[in-house]
Amino acid sequence: MSSPATSVVVVGRIPREPPRFVVRDELARLRRALERPAAAVVVTGLRGAGKTHLAAAHARSLFDSGQGLVGWVNAETPDSTLSGLADIAQRLGVADPDGDSAVSARRLRDHLSGDTVAALLVFDNATDADHLRELLPTGGRTRIVITSVDRSFAAFGDAVDVTCFTRPESVRYLADSTGLGDDGADQVAEDLGDLPLALSAAAATMVGRRLGYAQYRQLLHDSPLPTVLRRTAGHDYPRSVVQAISLCIETTEGVTGDYQLAADVAWLLGAMAMLSPGGVHRSLLATSPRRIDEALERCVAGSLLSWSTSGEALIMHRLVSRVLRERGSNTQSISLFRRATAALRNRAPAARSTVELVRSALAIIMRNTFPPSQAWARRQDGAHLVDQIDALWDTGMVHSSTRKHAAAMIAVRRWAVEQLTEAADTARALTLAQDVVISSEQILGGEHPDTFTARYLLARAHAACGRLDEAAARLEAYLTDAGQVLGLAHPVTLAMRFQLADTYLQAGFLDKSRALHTENIAHSQQVFGADAYQTLNFRGGLAQVHLSAGHLADAIAIFEDLLPVYLRVLGADHVDSFLCLHKLARAYGAAGRTDEAVPLLRKNLDDAMRIFGGDHPVTLACRNNLAEIYEAIGRADDAVRLGEANLVERLRVLGPEHPDTLITRHNLACALQTAGRLADAIALFEANIADFPRILGSDHPITLLTQGGLAIAYSASGRWDESIAIQEASLRDRLRILGPDHPDTLKARNNLADALGVRQPGRAIPLLEANVSASARELGLDHPDTLTYRYNLAAAYHAAGRIDDALTNHRTTLTDRLRVLGPDHHATLASRDNLAAAYRSAGHLDTAIDLFKTNLAEYHRALPGHPRLRSTRNALADTLRAAGRFEEAIPLYEANIDQQEFGPDDSLTGRSINGLALAYHAAGRFEEAVQLFETMFDQTTRALGSDHPLADVVRDHLAAAEQVAETHRRHPTNPPA
Repeated sequence: MSSPATSVVVVGRIPREPPRFVVRDELARLRRALERPAAAVVVTGLRGAGKTHLAAAHARSLFDSGQGLVGWVNAETPDSTLSGLADIAQRLGVADPDGDSAVSARRLRDHLSGDTVAALLVFDNATDADHLRELLPTGGRTRIVITSVDRSFAAFGDAVDVTCFTRPESVRYLADSTGLGDDGADQVAEDLGDLPLALSAAAATMVGRRLGYAQYRQLLHDSPLPTVLRRTAGHDYPRSVVQAISLCIETTEGVTGDYQLAADVAWLLGAMAMLSPGGVHRSLLATSPRRIDEALERCVAGSLLSWSTSGEALIMHRLVSRVLRERGSNTQSISLFRRATAALRNRAPAARSTVELVRSALAIIMRNTFPPSQAWARRQDGAHLVDQIDALWDTGMVHSSTRKHAAAMIAVRRWAVEQLTEAADTARALTLAQDVVISSEQILGGEHPDTFTARYLLARAHAACGRLDEAAARLEAYLTDAGQVLGLAHPVTLAMRFQLADTYLQAGFLDKSRALHTENIAHSQQVFGADAYQTLNFRGGLAQVHLSAGHLADAIAIFEDLLPVYLRVLGADHVDSFLCLHKLARAYGAAGRTDEAVPLLRKNLDDAMRIFGGDHPVTLACRNNLAEIYEAIGRADDAVRLGEANLVERLRVLGPEHPDTLITRHNLACALQTAGRLADAIALFEANIADFPRILGSDHPITLLTQGGLAIAYSASGRWDESIAIQEASLRDRLRILGPDHPDTLKARNNLADALGVRQPGRAIPLLEANVSASARELGLDHPDTLTYRYNLAAAYHAAGRIDDALTNHRTTLTDRLRVLGPDHHATLASRDNLAAAYRSAGHLDTAIDLFKTNLAEYHRALPGHPRLRSTRNALADTLRAAGRFEEAIPLYEANIDQQEFGPDDSLTGRSINGLALAYHAAGRFEEAVQLFETMFDQTTRALGSDHPLADVVRDHLAAAEQVAETHRRHPTNPPA
């Protein structure tokens, strides 16, 4: 073929530009690579990716370039290659006179090697590299373009790898070709893997049959590929999509004198066809005993597999996968004898059947699973393996294989549910678990032990998502059935009972949880033995119930008994040993034994970082619990620092809606309030209230917990009405959900009383009296919560003016806290402070002063960083001033004011300034008093406004002080009135 309009010599059938031709980035790369004289470029890629049209586009662009040659050779076979070269030789006048095409090809090679005229030779669909090498010019100005699926041709020159269309290119092509627009084109492009030849066939089918995108996708799903990806008559490409891909497969699988390697190639292609189109990590294939490296090399060279951009994963085009799967569905399994016969006769391995395809993919998956104890550390490996499990199941071919394969598939899908749950990918775990239960019931039957395991994992996934009601309801039903079918002591029944007990614990139903744990321990000791890790874990669950119920002595006794057994049986670095030590430290902290708890929790955090890593759930729990105890002992800034670090990690690792992330948000808000950062605390609590009910539900314990936290913060900021409204609603909810005597109900009642206490102590007192009675009955007189309610009741008596009742209750509470919690516990010191305040209100100033002085010394010794130290110092100064001991009071006020970490707007700083001004005034230091009152007035008006009642009070104090100071200046020898 030649072009009469130019002087360029054109030989060979160069494809025309197809309708709606997509100009791709690879064309520019091809042209840049051909800028050098005598350049050679190899265009590689899967059949149907557009290699030929890319080379043709460049060839056509040379038609108007002037002098030169453009030769196009069909290089698919040696004969067609020689024939095409002979035609070019004939046109240039260098052909063999006798018509021998091989001689003509060599004469053309020699002619072009010494010619000074620019030329382009295109060898399209080349297959035989050794044959072609002998025919290429070695000099002159001839540029070479070779298109091939065989990447080994890349040794001839620069490689330009043509993949598929980009997704925007696919969408634009489909929209233009079908006239259907963009909506829905993306899904069709996804189904066809953006392969240009497939998109062309699909567009022709949609136009010819008048199908929309959704209708075509349904046809593609329901019909074999040859039906829906036919070759269009008149198309430049001589094969259909399936024929083109099948040719690639047959060529790559063909025997080259090594039957076993050919068999390994067929095995690899079959396995990859069943796995994820998103890619398969090389490490998954390394477990195979086959000659994987050589097989991979052949498959990559044949363009049936490609490496991901990171080089870590192998990718098979989804249409190649489907062609292999459809071939397998139409292939009968053959015996080992017939395969051996084929090997002896050096024939190509037979196509692999459905059973063989499923077996090979299952073998890869099963060899790469790992124990649940490694789930978190290997969560990325796990997520990738779950992708492969999902892909194999989604092929639908497991159902057509053997029952053994179906059962194995259910097993690895159960593994996937457990892996996702342990790795905190809870949403995906729940979706998969629901489907696994259905599949297990259909394939194995409703009474199969593995079906009960699948149900257990589903309930566990619900609990991990915070859906406690759903988890409990399912487990109650499952446990009844498991007991009847499997027996009360079957391992699956024990696991279900433990999970139900744990779910009850999270939901606050402690009596139910305790009963189930007790029953489990008895069965486990019979089945596994007293020292088996299952029995130890069940005993640890019972101890956790005791801890949550406030039965601290019982919890500590069990944990202390368990710990040496865990260490002996499992070792110090085992996660269960670690958690036992961690829970023992928490129990110590709850019991006020902070001197024992804090060092253990610090060591636990260091050990967790070493053993599990910085973002492991166990490490995050350790950091959270250390922050909680820091907050309790007054190290609020440290608590905030740890809480902020935990929140960053949990957001990154678990996401914003995981229950553990939400708990961390609540705990950080509490720490911010304790640290005096009230505005930040309220902002976070309010954000929690906006999110928690949506994520967890309005009745979830975490939702109720953060509602109470917001109400307490409102109380601290003086927003009493809002606080009371929240606390009343919270108490109603807990009474409805948990009943009147549940520990969380008692806490809600206490919080409401706290909100009422300052303004309405008469309403607070009955609530607290009921709480003290219920807590003493349910938890015991010495339980820390009972002591807290007695402490708060004494404070309410004080606020109501019932000083004698307040003194009586504060004295007994202090005595009991000294005995139960010890002299250094922050709650013990708080009791002494309030007892001193009650004595001051009763007029017993000397006794109050002695108690405040004792407490101040105790804070300096035991809790030097606790926020209440400044409060105690201020209370002592106020009492000394009331007793007329101004010179002792003034240094205490000044010490409070001089602390640089507290700004002038700090409420305690303001109270200390006011007290110091009054002390200066009473001590005759009038000018200093005036200066302080002026400072207070400026701060008050700036913060509250000049019309605020407090501003009027400070204004009156300032006016009086100025008047006295002026009188003193005029008559310095006369005492002030």
